[in-house]
Amino acid sequence: MLCNLLLLLYFCKHNHPKATIVMKQVYKSKVDTWLIVLVYGVMIVSIILAVYDNKSWIGIGIIVLTLAIISMFLFSIKYTIENDKLYIYCANLYIECVDINKITEISATRTLLSAPASSLDRLRIKYGYDEIIISPKDKEKFIENICRISHNNIKVNLNRS
Repeated sequence: MLCNLLLLLYFCKHNHPKATIVMKQVYKSKVDTWLIVLVYGVMIVSIILAVYDNKSWIGIGIIVLTLAIISMFLFSIKYTIENDKLYIYCANLYIECVDINKITEISATRTLLSAPASSLDRLRIKYGYDEIIISPKDKEKFIENICRISHNNIKVNLNRS
């Protein structure tokens, strides 16, 4: 531990690239209750109908597998801020990387556009000529960290459009 600290101090003093301190924050996606009720409700009704009608165990297996896959995608969305990058993951698969210094605007939205977001309580992040829609559970802390890291003056509008 002491050796690592001494090495870090040495690297900092000599402007060495290894002196970079990695700051990593992970934010999970907010998941709407109505979405959980809808997905699980449809699947449970499908299982009940499959059992009642013809006891198709293959059909029940397919429904359960579908429910597991949907759940994996629904609950695994996360947004990771690491140094000056925002990484977006779904089911531990990398989706997109956004340079925080290119973000120009963050605004609240309830758009139904497809996005790595499990809630309609969403944020639209504009960077360069692109934008991405996300739904971090702790929006205020997320926005605060993005604005603190960015070298730009990010326009923040939390009035829903």
